[in-house]
Amino acid sequence: MGARLRERAKFFLRRHVYYRAIRLKKRSDDAYSTHLPILCALGANILPKRVVEYGSGLISTPGFLNRSAFPRLESLLSFENDSSWYASVLESIGHDGRLELRLAEGAMKNAVAPCDLVGCSLVFVDDSNDIGRTETIAAIAACRPLGLPIVIHDVEQWSLYQAARRFDHMFRFDALSPQTGVVWNGHWDLAGLLARMNRRIQRHSEKISARNAEEWASMFRGFDGT
Repeated sequence: MGARLRERAKFFLRRHVYYRAIRLKKRSDDAYSTHLPILCALGANILPKRVVEYGSGLISTPGFLNRSAFPRLESLLSFENDSSWYASVLESIGHDGRLELRLAEGAMKNAVAPCDLVGCSLVFVDDSNDIGRTETIAAIAACRPLGLPIVIHDVEQWSLYQAARRFDHMFRFDALSPQTGVVWNGHWDLAGLLARMNRRIQRHSEKISARNAEEWASMFRGFDGT
């Protein structure tokens, strides 16, 4: 077996071992919303004023603009590189003055700029397909933001997990599937709460719809980790 074939065999073996190890839960019937409880949990504790979103949506974008979930939000910079989807989001929620929705040309990775991350409290990545999102994560990692939580949807996917490892730290919320990951560099004050947030989401995930931003935000408001 040549060196190239050996490397490919090792790659597929590592990927196989990875998927066996994480023991994925059954995929949610509402797979596009499993990130929202995590965003609400973080939002209730970070109380972000400025959020940057790579990949706008009709769940995450209005979630950030929900004053119950993000009461101190002053600005949401949301990038979208699909022109038809951009138009749909703009028509649905573009009237909110806190939202700056930008149409990015080409791959989303080209929209990532260090200046947009300065003064930001939270970043959310949920753009395009796995390949495009992998490149977006890599572009953010290259900026080396410190103490800034970057939330990634579908992080259980092998390619996204590998891209997320570019950061110093990673926590994967496995209470819901698809999973949501949080990565960061350096010190981040709230890192110690993540596992306890995950357990609380797990306990209540069958009773509360993942799309119920108000109830999830209320559950985590003033959360002390118990």
